[in-house]
Amino acid sequence: MPKVWVLFAISGLLVFAFGLFVPAEGALTSFNFWGITLVGNSARVIMGVGAVGLLFALLYRYTDTFLYSKNWALLHWIAYIFLFLNIWSWGFVERIYLGEGDSILQVDKLSAENSDRFTRIEGIYHGALTILLLMQLVYFLNLLVGILYRKSKFGE
Repeated sequence: MPKVWVLFAISGLLVFAFGLFVPAEGALTSFNFWGITLVGNSARVIMGVGAVGLLFALLYRYTDTFLYSKNWALLHWIAYIFLFLNIWSWGFVERIYLGEGDSILQVDKLSAENSDRFTRIEGIYHGALTILLLMQLVYFLNLLVGILYRKSKFGE
């Protein structure tokens, strides 16, 4: 199995390049959390996810010996990949139901059936996004447990 930092580096570079070359110019994506709507440029959001992947590659590269479990690190990488897929596919759902540009914030213009369907899909996507964002904390938990386990192991 390749080292996790290599997986994060390759994934981060690919996601960053994807953000540079794939999203249409001016494409927007929005996230609605607890009544607060965040709207951002799709390319910048995806490039930000790529930059986070590169940051985790650096962290894993230099703290590999302190980690508690390589399996936790692999789980973290898988959660990162699904985070990217969640954010990327959410843009498709928005464009299918809401269209392009400024109409992205006009959910009230949908028919009742489409509005209900969109609201349910949005709930699923944002619930998954929240879980996947929290899963990015696995690195810090892995590092903390590894340091504590090492300290107690050598302290005996």
